[in-house]
Amino acid sequence: MSEKAIEFCKKRGLTNVKVINPDHWQAKPDSYDIILLSDVLEHVDDDALLLKKLFFSLKSHGLLLVTVPAFNFLWSAHDEILHHHRRYNKRSLIKAGQIADIKWSFISYYNFWLFLPVLFLRTLRKLFKIPSLKSDTLPIPCPLLNKIYYYIFNSEKYFLKLFKFPWGVSLIALIKRED
Repeated sequence: MSEKAIEFCKKRGLTNVKVINPDHWQAKPDSYDIILLSDVLEHVDDDALLLKKLFFSLKSHGLLLVTVPAFNFLWSAHDEILHHHRRYNKRSLIKAGQIADIKWSFISYYNFWLFLPVLFLRTLRKLFKIPSLKSDTLPIPCPLLNKIYYYIFNSEKYFLKLFKFPWGVSLIALIKRED
Protein backbone atom coordinates (compact mmCIF):
# COMPACT_ATOMS: atom_id res chain seq x y z
CA MET A 1 0.00 0.00 0.00
CA SER A 2 1.43 3.35 -0.95
CA GLU A 3 1.84 6.35 1.30
CA LYS A 4 -0.54 8.14 -1.08
CA ALA A 5 -3.24 5.55 -0.33
CA ILE A 6 -2.67 5.90 3.42
CA GLU A 7 -2.97 9.69 3.18
CA PHE A 8 -6.15 9.33 1.08
CA CYS A 9 -7.76 7.18 3.79
CA LYS A 10 -6.69 9.46 6.64
CA LYS A 11 -8.12 12.53 4.88
CA ARG A 12 -11.46 10.72 4.85
CA GLY A 13 -11.47 10.13 8.59
CA LEU A 14 -10.04 6.61 8.70
CA THR A 15 -7.55 6.75 11.56
CA ASN A 16 -6.52 3.12 11.99
CA VAL A 17 -4.93 2.60 8.57
CA LYS A 18 -1.66 0.67 8.53
CA VAL A 19 0.87 -0.88 6.22
CA ILE A 20 2.05 -4.29 7.39
CA ASN A 21 4.55 -6.88 6.21
CA PRO A 22 2.41 -10.04 6.05
CA ASP A 23 5.35 -12.41 6.65
CA HIS A 24 6.21 -10.80 10.00
CA TRP A 25 2.84 -9.58 11.18
CA GLN A 26 1.47 -10.71 14.52
CA ALA A 27 -2.31 -10.60 14.49
CA LYS A 28 -4.22 -9.08 17.38
CA PRO A 29 -7.57 -10.88 17.81
CA ASP A 30 -10.82 -8.98 17.26
CA SER A 31 -9.09 -5.77 16.13
CA TYR A 32 -10.33 -4.78 12.67
CA ASP A 33 -13.69 -4.01 11.09
CA ILE A 34 -12.36 -4.47 7.56
CA ILE A 35 -9.12 -5.66 6.02
CA LEU A 36 -8.26 -5.16 2.35
CA LEU A 37 -5.72 -7.61 0.96
CA SER A 38 -5.28 -6.35 -2.59
CA ASP A 39 -2.87 -8.51 -4.59
CA VAL A 40 -0.89 -9.55 -1.51
CA LEU A 41 -1.71 -13.22 -0.90
CA GLU A 42 0.26 -14.41 -3.94
CA HIS A 43 3.43 -12.90 -2.44
CA VAL A 44 3.52 -14.85 0.84
CA ASP A 45 4.88 -18.34 1.39
CA ASP A 46 2.00 -19.64 3.51
CA ASP A 47 -1.22 -18.14 2.18
CA ALA A 48 -3.47 -20.22 4.44
CA LEU A 49 -1.60 -19.11 7.56
CA LEU A 50 -1.97 -15.46 6.60
CA LEU A 51 -5.69 -15.94 5.90
CA LYS A 52 -6.14 -17.55 9.32
CA LYS A 53 -4.29 -14.69 11.06
CA LEU A 54 -6.35 -12.11 9.21
CA PHE A 55 -9.65 -13.87 9.90
CA PHE A 56 -9.06 -13.99 13.66
CA SER A 57 -7.94 -10.37 13.70
CA LEU A 58 -11.38 -9.34 12.40
CA LYS A 59 -14.01 -8.12 14.84
CA SER A 60 -17.36 -9.90 14.89
CA HIS A 61 -19.07 -9.17 11.54
CA GLY A 62 -15.76 -7.87 10.19
CA LEU A 63 -14.90 -8.21 6.51
CA LEU A 64 -11.81 -9.45 4.72
CA LEU A 65 -11.70 -8.48 1.04
CA VAL A 66 -9.07 -10.29 -1.03
CA THR A 67 -7.94 -9.89 -4.63
CA VAL A 68 -5.40 -12.17 -6.30
CA PRO A 69 -4.16 -12.82 -9.85
CA ALA A 70 -5.95 -15.68 -11.59
CA PHE A 71 -4.93 -18.69 -13.69
CA ASN A 72 -1.46 -20.20 -13.87
CA PHE A 73 -1.63 -20.23 -17.66
CA LEU A 74 -1.51 -16.42 -17.50
CA TRP A 75 1.86 -16.61 -15.70
CA SER A 76 4.33 -14.24 -17.34
CA ALA A 77 7.33 -12.00 -16.75
CA HIS A 78 4.83 -9.71 -15.02
CA ASP A 79 4.51 -12.30 -12.22
CA GLU A 80 8.26 -12.89 -12.03
CA ILE A 81 9.05 -9.19 -11.75
CA LEU A 82 6.40 -8.72 -9.07
CA HIS A 83 7.79 -11.75 -7.15
CA HIS A 84 4.56 -13.73 -7.19
CA HIS A 85 4.70 -17.21 -5.70
CA ARG A 86 1.50 -18.31 -7.41
CA ARG A 87 -1.66 -17.43 -9.29
CA TYR A 88 -5.02 -18.80 -8.20
CA ASN A 89 -8.14 -20.30 -9.64
CA LYS A 90 -11.39 -20.52 -7.69
CA ARG A 91 -10.59 -24.01 -6.45
CA SER A 92 -7.12 -23.13 -5.15
CA LEU A 93 -8.37 -20.00 -3.37
CA ILE A 94 -11.23 -21.97 -1.79
CA LYS A 95 -8.69 -24.61 -0.71
CA ALA A 96 -6.45 -21.98 0.93
CA GLY A 97 -9.53 -20.89 2.88
CA GLN A 98 -10.34 -24.49 3.85
CA ILE A 99 -6.80 -25.06 5.12
CA ALA A 100 -7.21 -21.88 7.19
CA ASP A 101 -10.56 -23.28 8.42
CA ILE A 102 -12.56 -20.39 6.95
CA LYS A 103 -15.26 -20.21 4.33
CA TRP A 104 -15.54 -17.54 1.65
CA SER A 105 -18.80 -15.57 1.68
CA PHE A 106 -18.30 -14.52 -1.94
CA ILE A 107 -15.81 -15.43 -4.65
CA SER A 108 -15.74 -14.51 -8.35
CA TYR A 109 -13.37 -13.82 -11.16
CA TYR A 110 -13.12 -10.20 -12.19
CA ASN A 111 -11.25 -8.10 -14.72
CA PHE A 112 -13.36 -10.15 -17.12
CA TRP A 113 -13.42 -7.75 -20.09
CA LEU A 114 -9.62 -7.63 -20.34
CA PHE A 115 -9.16 -11.39 -19.96
CA LEU A 116 -9.09 -12.24 -23.68
CA PRO A 117 -6.68 -9.41 -24.64
CA VAL A 118 -4.33 -10.39 -21.78
CA LEU A 119 -4.57 -14.09 -22.70
CA PHE A 120 -3.88 -13.28 -26.37
CA LEU A 121 -0.87 -11.10 -25.59
CA ARG A 122 0.70 -13.54 -23.14
CA THR A 123 0.05 -16.52 -25.41
CA LEU A 124 1.73 -14.74 -28.34
CA ARG A 125 4.75 -13.98 -26.19
CA LYS A 126 5.03 -17.63 -25.17
CA LEU A 127 4.44 -19.06 -28.66
CA PHE A 128 6.95 -16.81 -30.35
CA LYS A 129 9.32 -16.80 -27.38
CA ILE A 130 9.30 -13.04 -27.23
CA PRO A 131 11.48 -12.12 -24.27
CA SER A 132 10.06 -9.73 -21.77
CA LEU A 133 12.24 -8.21 -19.10
CA LYS A 134 9.46 -6.14 -17.62
CA SER A 135 5.86 -6.31 -16.55
CA ASP A 136 3.26 -6.15 -19.30
CA THR A 137 1.29 -3.66 -17.24
CA LEU A 138 1.18 -0.52 -19.30
CA PRO A 139 1.82 2.96 -17.96
CA ILE A 140 -1.22 5.17 -17.43
CA PRO A 141 -2.46 5.99 -20.93
CA CYS A 142 -3.74 9.30 -22.20
CA PRO A 143 -6.68 10.68 -20.17
CA LEU A 144 -9.31 9.61 -22.71
CA LEU A 145 -8.05 6.03 -22.93
CA ASN A 146 -7.65 5.92 -19.16
CA LYS A 147 -11.30 7.02 -18.78
CA ILE A 148 -12.41 4.26 -21.19
CA TYR A 149 -10.45 1.66 -19.17
CA TYR A 150 -11.99 3.03 -16.00
CA TYR A 151 -15.56 2.59 -17.31
CA ILE A 152 -14.80 -0.89 -18.66
CA PHE A 153 -13.36 -2.00 -15.33
CA ASN A 154 -15.96 -0.17 -13.24
CA SER A 155 -18.85 -1.76 -15.17
CA GLU A 156 -18.02 -5.13 -13.65
CA LYS A 157 -19.39 -4.15 -10.25
CA TYR A 158 -22.90 -3.94 -11.73
CA PHE A 159 -22.63 -7.37 -13.32
CA LEU A 160 -21.20 -8.90 -10.14
CA LYS A 161 -24.48 -8.03 -8.41
CA LEU A 162 -26.27 -10.28 -10.92
CA PHE A 163 -23.84 -13.15 -11.49
CA LYS A 164 -20.28 -14.33 -11.00
CA PHE A 165 -17.88 -14.13 -13.93
CA PRO A 166 -16.70 -17.51 -15.30
CA TRP A 167 -13.15 -16.19 -15.83
CA GLY A 168 -11.05 -13.08 -15.44
CA VAL A 169 -7.50 -11.88 -15.00
CA SER A 170 -8.07 -11.76 -11.22
CA LEU A 171 -10.21 -13.17 -8.44
CA ILE A 172 -12.08 -11.19 -5.82
CA ALA A 173 -13.25 -12.84 -2.61
CA LEU A 174 -14.91 -11.82 0.63
CA ILE A 175 -14.94 -13.36 4.07
CA LYS A 176 -17.35 -12.19 6.76
CA ARG A 177 -16.65 -13.19 10.33
CA GLU A 178 -20.02 -14.21 11.74
CA ASP A 179 -19.20 -14.99 15.38
